[in-house]
Amino acid sequence: MSDIDILRKYLGNDLKLGEYAADKCCERFRRNPDILSEFCALMNGEEICKGIEIRGYTARDLIQYFPSVFLSSYSAYSFLIMLREDVNSAYDLIKKGFPKK
Repeated sequence: MSDIDILRKYLGNDLKLGEYAADKCCERFRRNPDILSEFCALMNGEEICKGIEIRGYTARDLIQYFPSVFLSSYSAYSFLIMLREDVNSAYDLIKKGFPKK
């Protein structure tokens, strides 16, 4: 099973996303194959020792520092993509303490 298939299965089965929403999520991960690969390795039960670091954060750091925000590995890896692709918005969220809507 390819990494994108693993992600799509997770999005559909675990997060219960519809096809359109899952496609949008997959697009973001497809643009970031290193993050996709690490997320899928984690989903396959592999231990991630160091982890990909984006702007000083790893997925493990995000979950540890902001446990009420990053309740799943998926959300932490999605935020790593945001840190890479839209750093200003990501930093704004961090500075504001991830305000709830």
